[in-house]
Amino acid sequence: RCNLECRYCYFAKGGHDVPAAEIVNECRVNRGPYILTGGEPTLRQDLPDIIRQCSEVGSTYFLTNGTGLLDRDYLKVCNEHVFKYNGFSGIGFSYHSEFDGFDDVIETMKACEIKPHTVFFVIDSLDHLEKVKAFAGANKGLVDVIRIKCASNIWNEGKASKIYGSDVFNWFKSQGDCRIPPGGKSV
Repeated sequence: RCNLECRYCYFAKGGHDVPAAEIVNECRVNRGPYILTGGEPTLRQDLPDIIRQCSEVGSTYFLTNGTGLLDRDYLKVCNEHVFKYNGFSGIGFSYHSEFDGFDDVIETMKACEIKPHTVFFVIDSLDHLEKVKAFAGANKGLVDVIRIKCASNIWNEGKASKIYGSDVFNWFKSQGDCRIPPGGKSV
């Protein structure tokens, strides 16, 4: 299930939850680490218990659109059993322009002293890159990894304009903000 209706997404609103026992069993059968996704996993009231059970057999993370992270108590409970390293939580969340609460999620995480491992910016316009740049500048040290995912014709075959990784790179290069150091990671 998902509670957003992103214009580029292949995932239809609605859907059904996979039974918790099936998710946990998959983790027991397959070698981790495990990333719980959706649709939107925070729509499940049993997510904290699923995270706990999966973490008993391997490192467990989850990826959310952030809508469920505005509830501090739920956020803290979900954070209890996710994998943590170097002070970062195994919570990853994604920016979608369809959700107006992105900045509120950041503030909630700061208030709870939770530093997310990953923030994905899902973009379908180069105009969204200003948001990425502003976020990165204002939140140094809060997030371990910032990723940009270009919504593409793979997601929506009817979309006339497409964004490629090279478009993103060239945008940052035009801003004077992109260097590729030895080892290949952008900074």
